[in-house]
Amino acid sequence: MRRCGMVPVKVRQDLPGFLANRLQHALSREAFSLIDRGIASAEDVDAAVRFGFGFRFLAAGPVLQRDHAGIDVHAAAGATMYPTSAMTTIPRAA
Repeated sequence: MRRCGMVPVKVRQDLPGFLANRLQHALSREAFSLIDRGIASAEDVDAAVRFGFGFRFLAAGPVLQRDHAGIDVHAAAGATMYPTSAMTTIPRAA
């Protein structure tokens, strides 16, 4: 795969869809929810991804971004956006 210019990833459990596709669909679900709720237009959602955080993902994925910016910063932002979500807790180091 590397000789073809691809980067292999290890998936530890078999599940429907590919890892990258599942992440892409999670983003799409949120994007369409924001559009459906009238929070932003389709064009603005696309622009936010393309010219906002889209470039950042070339340098660092979502896990590494949180490590660099500080998990406490991201946890506080998550608690504001999703106050009842268990995902707003700060994960313990592995």
